[in-house]
Amino acid sequence: FKVRVMVASEGDVNGLPSSSESFLKVAIASTNGGSQLNGFSDRAKAVRNNLRDLSEEDRLAVMEDLLRDCNIDSLEKLAMLISKIRVSRSEITFDGLGDPFTVLPHPIILKVLSFLDPVSLCRSMRVSRLWLRVSSDSTLWKGLCNRSRDYRMCSIAAEKAQIAKFTQDGTVRWQEAFGERYRLWSNWHSGRCTVRTLSGHREGVVCVQFDGDRVVSGSTDTTIRCWDLKQEGTGLLEHTLHGHSDTVRCLHLVGNRLASGSNDFTIKIWNMERSDGWSSIGCKRTMIGHTNYVRCLEMGDELMISGSYDSSLKLWSLETGECVTTLVGHTDSVLCEQYREGEKMAVSGSSDKCIKTWDTRTTLNAMTIHHAHDSAVTCIRMDDHRILSGSLDRMIKMWDIRTGKLLKTIDWRMAEGHTGVVRCLQADSWRIVSSADDRTVKVWNLESGERLCTLRDHTDGVTCVQFNDQRIVSGSFDRTVKVWDFSLC
Repeated sequence: FKVRVMVASEGDVNGLPSSSESFLKVAIASTNGGSQLNGFSDRAKAVRNNLRDLSEEDRLAVMEDLLRDCNIDSLEKLAMLISKIRVSRSEITFDGLGDPFTVLPHPIILKVLSFLDPVSLCRSMRVSRLWLRVSSDSTLWKGLCNRSRDYRMCSIAAEKAQIAKFTQDGTVRWQEAFGERYRLWSNWHSGRCTVRTLSGHREGVVCVQFDGDRVVSGSTDTTIRCWDLKQEGTGLLEHTLHGHSDTVRCLHLVGNRLASGSNDFTIKIWNMERSDGWSSIGCKRTMIGHTNYVRCLEMGDELMISGSYDSSLKLWSLETGECVTTLVGHTDSVLCEQYREGEKMAVSGSSDKCIKTWDTRTTLNAMTIHHAHDSAVTCIRMDDHRILSGSLDRMIKMWDIRTGKLLKTIDWRMAEGHTGVVRCLQADSWRIVSSADDRTVKVWNLESGERLCTLRDHTDGVTCVQFNDQRIVSGSFDRTVKVWDFSLC
C-alpha cells in the first residue's frame, strides 16, 4: 500500500475509475498528514479502513489497480498467501483438532452421515480418503434403501427382486442397489425418459396390458396385438390375435393367460404361452352372458369379474367359464371396476355417477358414493386406504375406502390436472399414472396429490396406461402404443 500511495499524485489518479481515484486521494491525504499518522502501521490501518468503506465492486477495482504495480516475485508470494487463506477458511475444525472424523468413533460417524440426503452423501466422498471410506459404508446405503417413504419401488415384491439382482454370494451391494433406485426415482420426478412407438393397429388403441417385456394392446380394429420389447428396432410385433368381431374394449394379462372383452358382448380367454421353437397362443374359451358391450374385466386366481353397458357386473369361473353370479345395483353402464379376490371385494364406477363397493361372497353392495363426480366415472382403482376415481368431468378424486369421505380432488385449476376426459388411471404404493383426452400422461404423488411430471408425445387422446418401476405403456386414439422407459436415462 505504501508503494502505491507514495508514487501516486493528483495527476496520476485522474485516469483511474472513480472508486480508485477517491480511495487514493484519501490515502494520499492520510499519508501526507504526518502529524496525524505516525509510522507504517498507522498508515496501513488508515488504508484498510478506507477499503472497508468501499463497496465490494469498488474494493475489487482498487485491489486490481494495486496488483498491477506489483512485480512478479510479489505476485507469486501473494498467490501463495491467498492459497493458504482459502485452505484455512475451508478447513473443518473440531475444538482445534482438525477433521472430527479422525477422532470420533466409527458408529458415531455413521450416525452423523445417516442424516445426509443421497446427494450430500455422495459429495462427502470427495472431501478426503477417510470421508470416502466411511461414506461408502454399506449400512448407510442400506438405510437409504429401507426408508419406508422415500425412494420406493412399486411394491415390496419389486424391492426384494431389485435387491436380489445386486446380491452375490449372500452379500448385497447396497450402494449399487440404491444408485439404480435413486436414478429411477429422479427420472420419474423429472419426467426424464426415452420413448418408443409401436405402430401396427389400423384404428385407435383403447386398452393395453404390460407384463415385463411383453405388451398386449386391443383396438377398434377388432384385433389384439402382442409386442416383444426385448427386440430392438423393427420387428417388435410378435402376434396378432383375431377372434372378436367388434372393438376390443378391455384386456387383463396374468402370466400366460389373457382375458379380453369386446363390443361383441363376449369375453375370451387366450393362452399366451410361447417358446423359441413353438407357440400355443390361441383362444381357449369364449364366455357369453352380458347383453351389451363388455367394458371392463379383471381376473383373480379362480374367478373373473366383468362390467358391461348392461349395468351389471358378473363373476365368472375361470375353470369352467360359467357365470357364477351377477352383481346388480348400478342404474347405467358399468365403465370400470377392480377386483381383489383375496379380500372378496370389488369396486365399480358407472355412467350413473356413482361408485359402489361389493362383497363378492354375498353379492351385496357394501357402500355407495352417490354423485361421486359431475359426470360418468370412467376409471377406478383402490388400495387398503383409498379409492381413486377419474371421470368425464376431467377430475381425479380420492375417497376413504371405509367411509366414502372425499379426501382430495385433483383438477386442472388448482392441481395442474387434466384438461380433458380422464380415460384411465393406475396406481402403486407411491404414485398415480393417469391419461386423458388432452393427449397427456401425468404422474402424481399418491399421498400428496402433487403432480410430478407430464409426458407429451401422443397426437390424440390417450385412452389407457399400464406401468411398472421402469416403464409406462400407453395407448391412444392416434393408433399407436408408446413405451416411456425411465431406466435408460
